[in-house]
Parts: sequence; C-alpha cells; structure tokens
Amino acid sequence: MEMHQLRYFVAVAEELHFGRAAQRENVSQPPLSLQIKKLEEELGVLLLERTKRRVRLTEAGAAFLPEARSILATAKNAKHMALQAHRGEIGQVRLGFVHSASLGYLPQLVEPFRKAFPLVKICLEEMTVTEQVEALHDGSIDIGIVRPLVEMPEWESFQVVREGFTLVVPVTHAMAGQDSVDLRSLRDENFVFTPEHRSPAFYSQLMRIFAKSGFVPKVVVEANTVYTTIGLVGTGAGLGILPESVSCVQIPSVRFVPIRNTSETAELQMVYQPDRLTNSARKMVDFAKALAKHQA
Repeated sequence: MEMHQLRYFVAVAEELHFGRAAQRENVSQPPLSLQIKKLEEELGVLLLERTKRRVRLTEAGAAFLPEARSILATAKNAKHMALQAHRGEIGQVRLGFVHSASLGYLPQLVEPFRKAFPLVKICLEEMTVTEQVEALHDGSIDIGIVRPLVEMPEWESFQVVREGFTLVVPVTHAMAGQDSVDLRSLRDENFVFTPEHRSPAFYSQLMRIFAKSGFVPKVVVEANTVYTTIGLVGTGAGLGILPESVSCVQIPSVRFVPIRNTSETAELQMVYQPDRLTNSARKMVDFAKALAKHQA
C-alpha cells in the first residue's frame, strides 16, 4: 500500500468520477485506475463499484475512506514535523546559565525566542561557570551563558552582555545616598565575594579592579549566589560588587551605587561546541547573535 494509491482512491471517492479525480491528481486516467485496482487487489476487497453511468463506494470502500484520509493526514503531518525539526523549529534546547544572567539577559533571550519558536522546549539549568564547562564537555547542556572563559579550540563563543559594576551597600551605610562611589574610598571596608572556584574569571576581574585602586579587598564572607550576596550585604556583613543589572532587584535593606573611575566591565558570553549543536540549539545561537547585534 503506497501513499499515491491512497491519494488516488480518496480523490475518486470524493469526486465519484475517475476523470475528475485524475485531473485533480494531475495524472492521466489509466494510471490512476490501475493504481486503485492494485490497491483493491492488495486489500482483497472491492472499494469502488464502477458502471458506465456512475462510480460509488462499496461498503468496504466507505469503511476504508476515513482510514485512508487519516493515514494521508498523518503522513503529511509527519513530513511537516520532520521539516520543522530540520529547520530547528521543533525540538529542545538545554541552556546552562550563571545566576546573574537570570536577572537581566535571560528573560530578554528566552521570552522572545519562545514566542518565535513555540514548539521548541527550553530546559534551563542554573550552574556555575565550572559546572557549565563540565556539562558542555559531557553533553548534558547544549549552550552555556558564562563569564568569560579561557578560549578552547573546539568551542565558539560570543559576547551577549557588557555592563558596568555597581556597589551594593546596606541602606544604613553612609554611601547609600551617594550618586556614585570611588573604590579608593573603600579601603577599610569589609566585602562579600563570590568564591573564586565558582566563577574564576569574575573573581579575577574584581581583584584586578581593586588592584588598580591600590589595595586588596578584605573579604570576610563568601556567598555562592547573587541573592545570597545581596542578603548578606543587607545584614551588614560587608559590601558587595556585582554587575549593574542586579540593581533591578528590589530589596529594602540595600542600595546600589554606581562605581566611577573604572573602565572594567562585566561580560556574559554564550559558549557552545558548534559540531554538537542540535538544530534547535543552533537556532537559539543564531537568535542570540541577532539579539546581541541589535542591542550593540
């Protein structure tokens, strides 16, 4: 049983005329009649009753018609889904991200992508940079959103966010009401930092910022997440320095103060192994590149 045989049968069943059915299927009448005859022989039943004056469905033909239509519709849908999968419009993307990306960049990426490709399932997993590197190696995520990495030959990456830094202070701190702050005035303050092993590049960048200001910060508490850092700052444990996108977080116990006199910026990169991308993941990479270009 072949698809074109089913199409020819459905056409005759709906037209009740071999000539019109052949015209509809863009074939001559003899091949159409021959294929329906082969279909009947394969099924072992007569589907159509033919006379010189009319064509009508037999009981077997009437029972077979809805099934034939269903098979043709399923085949058409399967072809459509295969094409969508080939174009990356259906499937799954496993996306790792550092915590700070969830406050600004991630919503800007995920929501418009989801609207553009509603049949692509997005699986989000918050991970440290180190965890994302391991996950990209073992294939448990397709794409990572990380702080800048040491370049790896088999990987590709591009910048998706560049932003300044902000100082996080308790609402009771003397600097809470200032428009901006110079880091050199913070020599005697205590600080809350993300541990070096969780984000080596970010930690090194903060140390470089302080080195340019002429001192080494006194880190008294280490916090694994942005929210934990902000919460600890709010209790008076110390001050924090974070990417400025975190200032969208509304917490009454802290204030965010821009840092002046530094050219350092916090960057986020999208990283992936191009030869291991699924079609849907490649579609997200292309979408992110277009978004980054638009926002540049």
